[in-house]
Amino acid sequence: MSNNIQAAAPAVDEKARAGTNPSVSAFKVPASRLEKLKSLGFSAGEIAEVVAPRRTLDRRKKSPKPLPLDESDRVLRLERIMEHAERVLGTREKANLWLRRPNRALNGAIPMELLKSESGAFHVSEVLGHIEFGMYS
Repeated sequence: MSNNIQAAAPAVDEKARAGTNPSVSAFKVPASRLEKLKSLGFSAGEIAEVVAPRRTLDRRKKSPKPLPLDESDRVLRLERIMEHAERVLGTREKANLWLRRPNRALNGAIPMELLKSESGAFHVSEVLGHIEFGMYS
């Protein structure tokens, strides 16, 4: 029985290396989601700063493959934060303005600049949560 387990392990490792592991590919998003980011109010420059360089994104749009996992994660991060900001602040316009202005609760940082990292996005989301529950005005 242990031979079967050992024989199966290389196949799983090969799938993971090839990016065909179903558990990983479930989190990859199509390049068309980049257009959704534009419709949410993110500029091409902002998307390139957070997700990947413009030339890379242009190549990705021409390919039928989904975005790599790291780029997919960044796309989902921008969508998640925008949806949270819109829900808390009431409109997409207010959310877009809020994301681009220095924020006292973030020690003067501009929320959009913090979205380049997951830890920065966590802090932005935390401030939005505080606004949502009346801790900041």
